[in-house]
Amino acid sequence: MKILILCTGNSCRSQMAHGFLQSFDANSIVRSAGTQASGKLNLKAVEVMSDIGIDISHHTSDQVEQYLDEEWDYVITVCGGAKETCPMFIGKVKHQLHIGFDDPSEAVGTQEFINTEFIRVRDEIRKSFYNFYQEEILLKDIENRSDDAIICHCANISLGEVRQSVKAGKSNIETIREYLNKKDEGRCKTSSPSGTCCHARFNKVIEQLKK
Repeated sequence: MKILILCTGNSCRSQMAHGFLQSFDANSIVRSAGTQASGKLNLKAVEVMSDIGIDISHHTSDQVEQYLDEEWDYVITVCGGAKETCPMFIGKVKHQLHIGFDDPSEAVGTQEFINTEFIRVRDEIRKSFYNFYQEEILLKDIENRSDDAIICHCANISLGEVRQSVKAGKSNIETIREYLNKKDEGRCKTSSPSGTCCHARFNKVIEQLKK
């Protein structure tokens, strides 16, 4: 699966969406680009993603032109402000979608307010792209997905969040769910939507992380 995420300028939104999709399933090829990319990442976006166990510090800020010669399964635009004009992709793509978000880098005020805006948009991106991933990708081929994808599907959490939980001393599915439910107000599920049992693969990954 090849997915390109587009926005105007040097957008932290496309970088965060890129990070989430890659954390849901490392086997997918995900890239992000902008129409006026500067080559530099937004450090606040890197920080708030790191807070939930996802490292995007190695990402690059690319111009969309470098991806026009490739074929994509999905191209998704994430610009959402009233003053923004979303870029048009003229390359080969099977599906074009728009999932818009406010630009937190435009927030003005105290550092506390700016930080709150980045966290708000980050969490909106996680929710929207998790739903996209579940509906458009994962459920169509769940048996062949990687361990981190199964974890995300079964527990509604990313592998980065599982890793953070293990570091916090949680050592099995039940304690991880309890720990994350307290943090995220009941976001974790108890079983997969497809009815398949995820415990075996979930426990396998937990044991690997504990080593």
